[in-house]
Amino acid sequence: MIDMADQLPTAPAPIAALREAGVSVWLDDLSRERIATGNLGEVKAEKSIVGVTTNPAIFAAAMGTGTHYDDQLEELKLAGTTADAAVYAMSVKDVQDACDLFRDTYDTTGGKDGRVSIEVDPRYAADEAKTIAQARELWDQVDRPNAMIKVPATKGSLPAIEDALAEGISVNVTLIFSVARYREVMGATNPANADAGTIRKEFAVSVGENSVHGSDAPETAKEEIAFFFSGLELVG
Repeated sequence: MIDMADQLPTAPAPIAALREAGVSVWLDDLSRERIATGNLGEVKAEKSIVGVTTNPAIFAAAMGTGTHYDDQLEELKLAGTTADAAVYAMSVKDVQDACDLFRDTYDTTGGKDGRVSIEVDPRYAADEAKTIAQARELWDQVDRPNAMIKVPATKGSLPAIEDALAEGISVNVTLIFSVARYREVMGATNPANADAGTIRKEFAVSVGENSVHGSDAPETAKEEIAFFFSGLELVG
């Protein structure tokens, strides 16, 4: 008798190894073509992909090639939709469809994975009011529990991140390109000592339940590394 499990495609060895180690592998790409051709479903099933992130550059590349957006683009043109609004309308449709595809992953992982992000306009990065307004708008338009609104961790957008989280909007904080910036966004390990507007100040309960993982200084990083890892596990 042939075991049908042996006939099923499996994830590439490196990705499978990451999965076995408890790492969630997400795809940083999305297009109407991926969805329409079934490719997105294939990479989800065959390569252990458990979520999707997007950004304006990804959608610009997707919309600039092929014909998969033509029908919706023609409808938007006839409706007199502006260029910016048309781009977001098409992006929202892709994110909705991707959210539906990954809804089972979202449900089975209790919301840990199975999410799909859409980013606010990066031109609003220094404008708190415009950032939170568009975050709310995109959250309402996508209208999926497993959507995430991508907001840059610029100084101007930090209050918008705080407001969005407080309103129950799932946020993917992006553009954190240094350890120092990450520490600035998350705040001190003890929420009582964290600065106003940081994640830990607004949402953490205690040192033990401080909302986000990460050390707040080189000294505490050394303490945490020594606690979690033996010397044999450290490299360099």
